[in-house]
Amino acid sequence: GYIGSRATGTQAGTYLIVGPDWKGKAPAGSKLIQSPTTLVWLIGRTLVDGEKDLPNVTALQQQFQLQILPPASDAT
Repeated sequence: GYIGSRATGTQAGTYLIVGPDWKGKAPAGSKLIQSPTTLVWLIGRTLVDGEKDLPNVTALQQQFQLQILPPASDAT
């Protein structure tokens, strides 16, 4: 899966990345990305347009969150 301005636009978003055995529903407002393996890489990049842009980029990066959800139960 790919999350970026070319694929998902430039607005904020919430994405749920799950492994191949995950069953359940994504939380409301989340976009589900199903990984074919139990291992994933996450590489984040933010464009900096010169030194004057650093405060904007810093403020944006402080809004990034990465969370681990508990495993979905077999009942869902």
